[in-house]
Amino acid sequence: MKIIDVSIRRPTSIVVAVLLLVIFVVLALSRMPIQMRPTIDQPQISVQIDYPGVAPAEIEAQVTTPVEQRLNTVQNLARITSRSQTGSSRVYLRFDWGVNKDLAGLDLVPEFVKHGIHSLKIEGRMKSAFYVATVCKSYRRVIDAYANNELTDSIATKMRTELSATPHRDFISGSLQRPAEEDSVYTQEDTPNTGTHVYQGLVLESDPEGLVIRLFAPLSVGDTIELIPFTAKTIRHRVELIRTLTGEHVLEAKQESVVRIPRSNRLKPVTALNVVRSVNPEVTNEN
Repeated sequence: MKIIDVSIRRPTSIVVAVLLLVIFVVLALSRMPIQMRPTIDQPQISVQIDYPGVAPAEIEAQVTTPVEQRLNTVQNLARITSRSQTGSSRVYLRFDWGVNKDLAGLDLVPEFVKHGIHSLKIEGRMKSAFYVATVCKSYRRVIDAYANNELTDSIATKMRTELSATPHRDFISGSLQRPAEEDSVYTQEDTPNTGTHVYQGLVLESDPEGLVIRLFAPLSVGDTIELIPFTAKTIRHRVELIRTLTGEHVLEAKQESVVRIPRSNRLKPVTALNVVRSVNPEVTNEN
């Protein structure tokens, strides 16, 4: 009753207090770090097949149904839906929350090729060049191997391992084995899987003398880095010399520095905009 009495006697003070509380909440939400309000995306892939000039009924019978039948055997598939319209078919595959989108898509590559699908869109917001380089190159490797009848379990396993290099959240089986519970939801206490590698830097320039690299993590003489060319295999390289852009020799360079390292014969495939990564020390220490 005291609160009610005070509210009646001092309405202006109560209004001011409520307004201050609203302002505080708005400011808190606007400054809340991303880990406290993560974007939770349902793992899903959409497949679109164009067949110009064909009626919806024929699209359904000749394209959509056969594609659904083939894709329905994919592991960890939770739901499959489709839409047929004049000239095109779209099939939506939704996976269990515990399935990594990249790994699920990698398993679908043979089916994509068989059905004449000629492009893939990899969903992902706020992704780094490291993520894009790793995922696109892994898919490219599997697609080319399948097209040349060279896809083996060894190649598929290696590309799955490559995808694990990029940071990602821990996985959970979720509703695949039992009804989804609280442990299926990402919370502030959960920590993302940091991946087996870290984003070391990006090659800005490449010339016969060496590589100019912008560093996103500290680098020291003696460190081993891995450079990811656009088409050639990933190259492991031990850093023997680091120079500043003014030519000064240094033993270590800080994050956000721009440095030059000498080019060796093994680094010939490396060009500008190639990604540089290094083994994650946190993962190494855990193992």
